[in-house]
This record gives sequence, structure tokens and C-alpha cells, in this order.
Amino acid sequence: MHNKSGLIKALSVLSILVLVSIIFYSSLSSGHESNTASETVTLLIVNAVSGILNLPPVKPNSELFDIIHAIVRKLAHFMEYFILCSLIYYACRKFSISAKKAKLISLISIFVLACIDETIQFFVPGRDGRVTDVIIDMSGALFALVIIKFLDIMAFRKSIENLNHR
Repeated sequence: MHNKSGLIKALSVLSILVLVSIIFYSSLSSGHESNTASETVTLLIVNAVSGILNLPPVKPNSELFDIIHAIVRKLAHFMEYFILCSLIYYACRKFSISAKKAKLISLISIFVLACIDETIQFFVPGRDGRVTDVIIDMSGALFALVIIKFLDIMAFRKSIENLNHR
């Protein structure tokens, strides 16, 4: 059982390192490369939604496409850091860190990593570091912690319910 616990701990740390590497690697892409990649993702999403809902296609470079593209880019920030915060929290808990400390470690880590991410982008041609992106990243982290708290409450209620039915 101890080996399984060690493996879970190692995988939890590895998952954090992989995601941080992906985030920082993406930050090193030029403005043109980053924009092209996110436009491709936006086009895939727009085409899928248009097909599912039987809506007319949205043309690239239209005003509507540009709005959707901006939303997709910001949602990517939010989701990256939502997932990263969840992974950090989970890893902390696997290392027997209290829930309160795990939340604090997660938030501080996300803030530092988001600042590093935006600092990297500041020095990449065609990119700029934005405080608003750090705020979006922190929002993703806070939302993750709200979901985690909700799940903890649900699990606690379930355990109380199970105790009452014995």
C-alpha cells in the first residue's frame, strides 16, 4: 500500500510539472504563433457549436469571430489555472498537508506562477504581460477552490448521512 501512495504522490507532482511546462512553453510562443493557435481552436469550437445548433457559420476575421476568439483566449487562462490549482491542492493533500494550508499554498503558487507566466510573455516578441491575465488566472484558481470546498461539504454530509444510517 505504501508503494501505491508513493506513486500517487509522484504522479501528482509530475502532473503539476507537466502543466506548468506546457503553460510556460506556450508563453514562449511569439504573438503570431499564439494568435494562430488560438484562432485555430476558436474556429474548431465555433464550427462545432454551429454544426450542433444548426447555426450559420461564423466567418474568421469577422467582428463576432474576434469577440469569440477573445473569450476563448481568456477562458483558456481561466481553465489552465483552474486545473493547475486543483492539481496543486490535490498534491498538497496527498502529502498530508491540511486543507487550509493546501488552499493557501495553492493560491500563493498560482499567483507566483501567473506572474512568472506574464513576465515571460512581456519579453516575447508580439506578446505582452498583462495584470488582467493574472487576475483571470487567480479567478480560475479561486473558482477551483470554491468547487473543492463544495465537494468537501458534500462528502462530509454524505459521511454524516452514512453514520446516521448505521
